Amino acid sequence: MKFRNICLGVLAFCASVYADPSQLVETKVFQDAGTQIQNEQFMLVKKVGVKGDEIKKHNHPGYSILLTMVRGDITVMIGDQTFDLKSGQVLSFDGENFISAKYNKKSEFYFTLIKK
Repeated sequence: MKFRNICLGVLAFCASVYADPSQLVETKVFQDAGTQIQNEQFMLVKKVGVKGDEIKKHNHPGYSILLTMVRGDITVMIGDQTFDLKSGQVLSFDGENFISAKYNKKSEFYFTLIKK
């Protein structure tokens, strides 16, 4: 629970720094997978998967990325680097880089895309 509160705090900070307050959504609890918030400044996406699921190689030009692990663990490949991420960890990277991932067990994470 403490980790989720930290994540929500980080997201609130990003929203206050990078977003026009008139574009923010109403106060709301997010729990389903998929796009949670999307506006001109940033996007928040929740990803959920089980062991063996994969995220195909792709990139997000024009964005800085925060991948925040909530539950489980995944292996992320960015270029020639590999990161084994576990619950409570945050990976930051430039969206110009190509990323792919594999779920090592049932996992959840948030993908925050911040416009450069």
